[in-house]
Amino acid sequence: MRPFALLALALSACAPEFVDQPWLVREPKVIAVIADPPEVRPGATAVFRVVVASPGGTVTGAQASWSLCTDPKPLTENGSVSTRCLEDHPASRQVGPEVTLQIGSNACSLFGPDTPPGSFRPRDPDPTGGYYQPVIVGLDGATSFGFERLLCDPAGVSNDVARDFAARYAPNANPVIARLSASIGGQGMAFERIPAGATVTLTLEWTAESAESFPLIDLQSLALADGRESLQASWFATTGQLSSARTGGSAGDFATTSDNIWIAPQSTGLAFLWAVLRDSRGGSAAWTQQVEVVP
Repeated sequence: MRPFALLALALSACAPEFVDQPWLVREPKVIAVIADPPEVRPGATAVFRVVVASPGGTVTGAQASWSLCTDPKPLTENGSVSTRCLEDHPASRQVGPEVTLQIGSNACSLFGPDTPPGSFRPRDPDPTGGYYQPVIVGLDGATSFGFERLLCDPAGVSNDVARDFAARYAPNANPVIARLSASIGGQGMAFERIPAGATVTLTLEWTAESAESFPLIDLQSLALADGRESLQASWFATTGQLSSARTGGSAGDFATTSDNIWIAPQSTGLAFLWAVLRDSRGGSAAWTQQVEVVP
């Protein structure tokens, strides 16, 4: 999941320049696919739910179509998932805002470190040593993807390293958002009374336990190394201006908050803000905030 930049809108006498506002919610769109738990062994089940933002707030009861992609990405393709994942997968399809899906028993060979069917080499892990099976989410003719992290046994390591990894490794858990708060000029403000046009500092806070430590295999030495999750927030708004679409720190950052700036609209009325918190091992959480902009 990926960095964005908010570009300033510039007008000229010849033609307008377009502004990149990935955070702006003009119509219903999927902003998060949350798996619980976010990491399982092949053959286990996980509950998936979709978070849909709209100009009127978070959509409840969105009837999304869900299915597992069982097609590994060919080495000749550059995307994060195989183009075959866009095809129909009726065998595993379910419909609803929340579904339970069973990860295939062969997931670590299709998407992980085990030798896959045919002559393809095993998948490469992400920087945290993780492997993921894509989950296809269809809503209103658009396709989005979620990912379930796979708990696979390490390959190519000694028996001692494998045993040590199994003893120390705990499957990932989703981060927990504690609250979202607002302040203006250092003074805390209630979301029910945000002045029109005000420059508001938004502070997303999560629990200290949300950034988990974990062992991973060093690909050079094939020995165990120590890792720690990084946490980043993606932001969305129905109106006003957000200074950043994504904020957050690195794995060495022990902060439990992340700030963003929102400039409230000049017009009064209701607005909605969202923050989606993601850890670097595939866990996620979402927060919806209703805002009342007053004169």
